[in-house]
Amino acid sequence: MGPMLAWWVLMRFRLRVSNRACSLYFCSVHSSLLLVTCILVSLFASCGTNPDGKSSPDTDAQLLQAAASQVQDGDILLRSGRDFTSYQIRALSDHDKTYSHAGIAIVKNGKVFVYHITPPELEEPASDTAVRLEPLEKFASSTACFGFGIVRYRLRTTEKNRLLRYCDSIYAVHIGFDGRFDPDNPDKLYCSEMIANALSYASAGRIRLCRKQFTAAQAKKAARYFHAPEDFVAKQFFIPIDCLALHPEATIVGQFNYSK
Repeated sequence: MGPMLAWWVLMRFRLRVSNRACSLYFCSVHSSLLLVTCILVSLFASCGTNPDGKSSPDTDAQLLQAAASQVQDGDILLRSGRDFTSYQIRALSDHDKTYSHAGIAIVKNGKVFVYHITPPELEEPASDTAVRLEPLEKFASSTACFGFGIVRYRLRTTEKNRLLRYCDSIYAVHIGFDGRFDPDNPDKLYCSEMIANALSYASAGRIRLCRKQFTAAQAKKAARYFHAPEDFVAKQFFIPIDCLALHPEATIVGQFNYSK
């Protein structure tokens, strides 16, 4: 074998060895990157987010626990419902259409409960429209709402006690939902009216919530949805949900939103 041929054979051998070394190096790097990616995916998954982007039961529970730690007796809890009724109610607010329903909180043995009243909903019997007292976890569950908020009014301790006594009294006699928005019917209430009455009673009239008359379009929608006479509803003055948080005596303590 001549010198040139020998040199050519040697260079080809070195090139093959070099290519193989490079292949092994990049394979090693690729494997390392894949391992790091798997670890990161596992870490993110453990933070409570499902592959579809929805919040998990763990993160929902943490959100509710964080909110519950801020709630005091007499706080107003607002939620942004997912059902068709909620969309109808949100549309009645003029300034802030975030929330669709509200209730009054009471803390018993460290656990938060909510007095509230709703119209018939898809997942509940049509007759189940009386004032309820439910745990925060049910009132503000991620299946029922997109999120919720806490609003606190400037109430003295004696006023808070009066507020809760009012809630106890209407809960005891099973006051039902008022789909006619009739302020002259003491036996039926809608959620913001219940809260307005409670605040007025507790503060001896110091706190009064604003009322507005239905527009023709609003009266038509409300009457159709709640099966009430349109001409009657059109004459009524109602309390929009956004008035609860926008009142000068109210402070927004916290707002909590679920991932989806």
